[in-house]
Amino acid sequence: MNLGKRLCKKWYGRKYYVGYNVYYELVTERFKKGLEQPGHILDEDLAMVRITKELINADERLREELKEYWSSAESFTQHGLGYAILKNGKVISTCYSCCVNGDRHEAYIATFDQNMRNCGLATILGQQYIKECLERGYGVYWTTDESNEPSKRVAEN
Repeated sequence: MNLGKRLCKKWYGRKYYVGYNVYYELVTERFKKGLEQPGHILDEDLAMVRITKELINADERLREELKEYWSSAESFTQHGLGYAILKNGKVISTCYSCCVNGDRHEAYIATFDQNMRNCGLATILGQQYIKECLERGYGVYWTTDESNEPSKRVAEN
């Protein structure tokens, strides 16, 4: 569910970016109905795993990704949650809490392997992440840039 837009100013290195963010809040009933539909299936060379301190410490790309939002692997595993898809033991896609405010978790999804984009990984990860958030009693929301059409499609699904 789209909650609206807000002007956003971001600092990327030496470039200043002004744009709009789009906010989505989970509609639990709609999500649960969606789970009743046949879902995406991972190829046999892929595995979905929970993001743990050990995985963060073992995968440099994941560790660097999480540093943008979390001070340490310990902080992430204590307050956040997330899942990753591995291919040959290497993280190729993630969905995790990038912001936690009380019992509300903001989802963030990244697919590192360009060849694996548009293969349904974001949807699979997002569903697993949301299911766990609901099991723990957390609210889930999603923020994305207005121009990020793939992210908006995943959020709307």
